[in-house]
Amino acid sequence: MKHIKNLGILKYMIAVFSLILLAGCLGFLTIYNSHLKVRELTNECYDKGGMPSIEKSGIRIVDFSCDVSS
Repeated sequence: MKHIKNLGILKYMIAVFSLILLAGCLGFLTIYNSHLKVRELTNECYDKGGMPSIEKSGIRIVDFSCDVSS
């Protein structure tokens, strides 16, 4: 009987660990995607000869401008 109870706890622990791992992966992918978007915007601005200005709130880009000097 004790062996069956331990299997139930083990299944529960595996499920919790899997959910934590999934949440971590999703969080990492969201942050990485935000990083790639910022890099893409700044590189496009530099290619135009401008100076990028970025305002972020967490992982969200609030404001982006590219100041191109004539």
